[in-house]
Amino acid sequence: MGIPSVVQTHGLEWKRDKWGLIGKTFLRLSDYSAVYFPNKTTSVSKVQKQYYDEKFGKEVVYIPNGVSPVEKRVPQWILEQGISPNKYILFAARLVEEKGAHFLIEAFRKLKTDMKLVIAGDAAHAERYKAHLKDLAGGDPRIIFPGFVTGLPLEELFSNAYLFCLPSTIEGLPVALLDAMNYGNCCVSSDIPENLEAMEHHGYTFRNRDPKELSRVLKDLIENPEKVESKKKAALEHVRRDYSWDSVTDQMEALYMSLIKKKRVNTRMRWNDFIGVKNGWDSRSNL
Repeated sequence: MGIPSVVQTHGLEWKRDKWGLIGKTFLRLSDYSAVYFPNKTTSVSKVQKQYYDEKFGKEVVYIPNGVSPVEKRVPQWILEQGISPNKYILFAARLVEEKGAHFLIEAFRKLKTDMKLVIAGDAAHAERYKAHLKDLAGGDPRIIFPGFVTGLPLEELFSNAYLFCLPSTIEGLPVALLDAMNYGNCCVSSDIPENLEAMEHHGYTFRNRDPKELSRVLKDLIENPEKVESKKKAALEHVRRDYSWDSVTDQMEALYMSLIKKKRVNTRMRWNDFIGVKNGWDSRSNL
């Protein structure tokens, strides 16, 4: 119909562990439609943009997700849950296997600490995995599952955590890391490229899928709070500078407007061609 179209990509779905050979093959093929069919394709991460650029030889526009400035919340709801400020490690994400909560629980249970571990989140159709997480926790009273949390309770959790941990095995752009840094948290993540891109050097990492190393990193940070404090201010400044919604929306608006202007120019040229042919002259020579 001649309507400009944009496809925004948020991750490489075929990388997820849950897909078998047929599923991965289908999803790999679907990447072609994301790149070749629309007028423009955008990517939320530089890592993903590089993949599309090199794989398909067509430029993809990098426009990330963003954050808006937030205010820290004083503890109220978390106190009712038996959670003390600055005395817990926070995980907040969907409870699906690729987010890696099972690695974090396994790593945490090796620690001798009075810190608590808050596993905040839920997921539809993931009952087996959620039951697996509860089994891994083994009734450890330090591990708390508050379920799906949003609004003020979630803001309190981000505002009062000792540190935030995201042991994910696949990401597009890890919004949970952006949110955590936006509250001035020290973050720990797996060393997958997308997490490294989001944090840059403003946090700590461990080898992907390695709970033993994660346990070592957490132990070091619990025993050395100055290392935690040293990352907070820089992480906050980084995320608000490089992932500002104001900048993101300006980029997206500029992209949309460029497509609209291009459509108008093309429409005008086609109309001039039509008029020129009708009148017996080539209108392009007069443009």
